Amino acid sequence: MSVSVAIVSKNSAAEAVSLVEINERVVEIKHYLKEMPGSKFMADRRNPLTGEAALMPQLSRREGSVGSFYRPLGQILLEKKIVTAEQLDEGLRAHWEKGLILGEVLMEMGFIKDEDLKSALNIQSSLAASLLENIAN
Repeated sequence: MSVSVAIVSKNSAAEAVSLVEINERVVEIKHYLKEMPGSKFMADRRNPLTGEAALMPQLSRREGSVGSFYRPLGQILLEKKIVTAEQLDEGLRAHWEKGLILGEVLMEMGFIKDEDLKSALNIQSSLAASLLENIAN
């Protein structure tokens, strides 16, 4: 059993956000989190007033858990400086809205190349191999 928590908050009293908008944000984040194994939480990084993105996702897991061996594709691409936070946010919006695989969306938008995607997926595979090795020991 695992728990996924999506956190959406108003940044200021002046921010006009309806319950429908808040619910849509929660659904998007929870859908994204449910694709990853283990318990985790993520706070909405988007600022609806400025449209600015945070530089890194606010994603948390306990160290040593299965989830601690998983890093989202977007996080890997940010760390390798292949995409900017703004590009990732644009790609994630399309990913959530269209239900397409994030890597395909980012390639279609011209933000990454096939080699970039393969490199990031190799990193994910290495982490998965580390997980299997850790479980075996």
